[in-house]
Amino acid sequence: MGEAQMAVCSRPFLIVFFTLLLFLVASSEAGGPYVKVLSTVSSSKEGGKVARWDELLRTGLMEAVIKLAKDMGAKGAEEALREKFTDFVSSYRVLERWDEPTERGLRLEVLLDKGGLSEYLKKRGALEVEEVVYLLEVRGVERFEDFLKLKESLESIGGFGEITLREAEKGLFLWEVKAKKGMDISQALKGLPLEVLEQGEGFFKLLWKGG
Repeated sequence: MGEAQMAVCSRPFLIVFFTLLLFLVASSEAGGPYVKVLSTVSSSKEGGKVARWDELLRTGLMEAVIKLAKDMGAKGAEEALREKFTDFVSSYRVLERWDEPTERGLRLEVLLDKGGLSEYLKKRGALEVEEVVYLLEVRGVERFEDFLKLKESLESIGGFGEITLREAEKGLFLWEVKAKKGMDISQALKGLPLEVLEQGEGFFKLLWKGG
């Protein structure tokens, strides 16, 4: 085989290799999984006293963390997180800011370390979760951006704990998901762009519809 032929043959291999590498990197981020939570806070100007912008920001971030903790089933989340909530804020984005005659406020999109938060709450005894392992086989994911959307969608479900990619091939991904015992997985998946093709004990075959 000539050098030109070898170069042509090696290109598909390199494309596949780097695609798989990107998938593996995306599925094994340090910490995490990470989820986005929306938070809206405001302060009335009645009486001439209004919260400073930095105070509003701090309150908005804290409420985002507490909201996620409650969605995960934590008890006493406010007390457990009042002094530690910043440890689980990866980043944030101000979506809206207003300063009206009667009030000022912020609307935030906050990226949170769900995995780190879960571990902390368990150590504090605020989160006692019996977990069950499910396998989710997802077909129809052809593009890398769809893979990222799928990953983010699964991580956004409050009752899901650790999410691990077990197998990957073109258009098909097998995820292992740890979920709260007794959780209705079918109901949780309804809000996502996924169609249930087949369902068994501890197993779901799904079709990605978010492309």
